[in-house]
Amino acid sequence: DTDGVIVDFITPFLEFHKTNFKYSNVYSHDLWHVLGCTPEESDARLDAFHDSPRFETMKPIEGAIEAMRFLTARSEVAVITSRPLDYKQKTLQFFNRYFPPFKAVRFAEEFPHHPEFPDLSRKAHYCEQVRPEIFFEDHAKTARDCSPYCGRILMFNQPWNKNQYLPGNVIRVNSWAEVLKKI
Repeated sequence: DTDGVIVDFITPFLEFHKTNFKYSNVYSHDLWHVLGCTPEESDARLDAFHDSPRFETMKPIEGAIEAMRFLTARSEVAVITSRPLDYKQKTLQFFNRYFPPFKAVRFAEEFPHHPEFPDLSRKAHYCEQVRPEIFFEDHAKTARDCSPYCGRILMFNQPWNKNQYLPGNVIRVNSWAEVLKKI
């Protein structure tokens, strides 16, 4: 995953829109719930942020650069993000700026919904095909959807994934330093 795992997207998004919300107030992965607006308005706010210079100045989460260097030196690392394909060029530039080359950077929109289980996330369809040994995520539903197809899922604790049911192969982590200890 990218946002909430490799990069803090929420803080600069909230700052850009000059909201009164803090990171800890973001109780749902669906921002329209938090912002008190429609999904369409939320998408428009996301697009405005994406098109702003602030989007291009986001930084990796503490420890992510070192962790990715460690991981890519020892195994094949692929990234799958739920960012829209419209964000592809800027997302790839971000990865090239901060990280060693990954085996692949994939966008969930590139994958169809699962033919037998259309309610599963597109990332689950990807995981079913690739069968990753370790998968990093911050969205509880996606972690649940992907769990049958992954060895372990290390889920970054975030305000929006608290008090969520998680399968046994989903392990909560608080930082990249903790990730490196668990792998």
